[in-house]
Amino acid sequence: MNPFTELRRDIYHSFNDAVSRDLALAEELLDPKLYRSQDISELLMARRLSYEPEIGNISVLLPRCTQNIYIRRYIADGLRRLDSPFQAAGILQAAQCPVGTVLDIAGDAGIPVFDTIKIRTMLESPNKSQNLISVLGYLASNPDEVFIPYLESMIPDSEDEKVVQAAWDALAAADPESAGDMAREAKGRFGPFSKARIRNPLVLQTVFYGDPGRPGKGGSGGIGTLVMRLGNALATEGAVTCTPGAVPDILALPVQEEPEEGHTLYRFPVSLPESLPETFLRNRPAIGRAFKRTLDLTGIRPEVVHVRFLDDASLAVVRESRRRNIPCAVTLTPDPHRSLLTPAGTIRRISNIQDFLILHRIWTGDELARESRGWMAIGRDTMMGVVHRYFPQTELVKDHSMASVDEGVPGIATNIEINIPLLLKGDGTLKGLSEKRLNAPIILSVGRLAPVKNMPALAQAWADGLWKSHNLAVIGGDWENPTTEEKRELEGIRRALASAPEEAEGRSVFLSARSGRTIAELEAWLGGRHTTPSPDIYVASSLKEEFGLAILEAMSAGMVSCAPINGGAGSYIRSGVNGFLINTADAGSLKQELDTIISDLARAPQRVTSIREAARETVQKHYSIEAMAREYAAFYRRTIDVR
Repeated sequence: MNPFTELRRDIYHSFNDAVSRDLALAEELLDPKLYRSQDISELLMARRLSYEPEIGNISVLLPRCTQNIYIRRYIADGLRRLDSPFQAAGILQAAQCPVGTVLDIAGDAGIPVFDTIKIRTMLESPNKSQNLISVLGYLASNPDEVFIPYLESMIPDSEDEKVVQAAWDALAAADPESAGDMAREAKGRFGPFSKARIRNPLVLQTVFYGDPGRPGKGGSGGIGTLVMRLGNALATEGAVTCTPGAVPDILALPVQEEPEEGHTLYRFPVSLPESLPETFLRNRPAIGRAFKRTLDLTGIRPEVVHVRFLDDASLAVVRESRRRNIPCAVTLTPDPHRSLLTPAGTIRRISNIQDFLILHRIWTGDELARESRGWMAIGRDTMMGVVHRYFPQTELVKDHSMASVDEGVPGIATNIEINIPLLLKGDGTLKGLSEKRLNAPIILSVGRLAPVKNMPALAQAWADGLWKSHNLAVIGGDWENPTTEEKRELEGIRRALASAPEEAEGRSVFLSARSGRTIAELEAWLGGRHTTPSPDIYVASSLKEEFGLAILEAMSAGMVSCAPINGGAGSYIRSGVNGFLINTADAGSLKQELDTIISDLARAPQRVTSIREAARETVQKHYSIEAMAREYAAFYRRTIDVR
């Protein structure tokens, strides 16, 4: 237990309803000065109204919805709860705020506010571009057959992809047959356009951080890889994976593909500038409509829907699934919660309104837990050891399915088909190993380019002296078309490399993300060779790993693997026996830890063989993809049976 988990438990036992628990948590986590501010007072009033709508207070707060996205979403939730949609419409019609805000709230809540004449006036106004997306979003939630011809003509005429997508959403709501015809002609521009071969798969799972079909690029990391492998392993029972695909990317990738017979990946276009929790909050209505469209067009009705992140994208999916009476499961992780703990273990109060998103995500996680029949934890002991503490409802509520499952990885690659030396010489992106350095020991790190992965710190540790004994190979990210986040990480890596001496030239290679097969073959090659005086080493430089799929893959190949001491790797690594747990806080810590390991192993080569064998045995016995799939399938069936 820690002060935060004790607080969560105390609040859960002290209050019986969700709104009281939310507001009590806010009072404890917000800095007193911020808590007393007008902005927070309005936010907390809006949160209360999302559960217990009051016409007078909603009317008071509506003008604030234009500037504050939290208030806007909470007010929409409150209006949705009102007994009479006519009453909700009357409140919005009388609102003293811009029409674009009213349209957004009405579209989010599914409330018909304006008559046909008013909507037509908005669409034909000379200044229509200002609110056009909002008008179309409103029509997608409140369809009107009158506008079908207008929408059909707008789609081919507009050059703005966001407008085109919003118009198609509205058309799909008003006339699914016409929208389906248009989608088939557009070959994927508007998302999946053909009926699914398997209409009732066991599970539909969602991934909103990066494209799971492009591992290591953008936000797609270990979770994307896990989801794809799990879907493939469950293919005989039917599995569907859904992920957003932004235009124009969606045009360059298949809108639907079948990585394994029985497992289908669908990409649905939705305009998300970045895969971030705040972006999902702003675009929650659009995400919900895109998910609805995918289910409608494909005819899929999964037996269970599984979401994995505590954010508004997952919330939009769960709400649409619940509307269709499809049971849901959620993976519970205390990521937003733990960000409020200081290194000393005390609670860090939220002192600026920009960090209110942390509290919002904790509330969102609680709602996802309430709306789901199944609760999943990553790691065999995580439900008992972690989730129960941060989510006390999981310990006290018994009418849910629960599982705590270790991640699994495929077996070692037995046939190496790629030219490993050619790969390590690089592709000209940034550096490459020289011919004479190909037989020298390598520090390998594989992962997406994100701040938590800490790649610039690893590059700096290498530049500060690790280059003397080891080459450095880093694989991950999209170096050709990086996201904003990836650009920042690349700049940090370049700065680190620039600080290395001339003698380090030709000793490092940096590559964009490669396929899982390529990584498996590279690790099998490294895990099977013997270098002197030190071995090849896999290093996960992350500040923390929730579990560490990439680490297990390296261990499976027989690589000496180093993982962060913070996070889930401690559940399978016994430091010094089958790998090492290290301090990854910064470049200095990484260099010191790796220097010690490299030096110790150079003096005791027999330990290298022992560690490699123990690493392989750990994965083979406990972390196979087949065993993981069996446990997930059993969890889904229990979730379906919960009433």
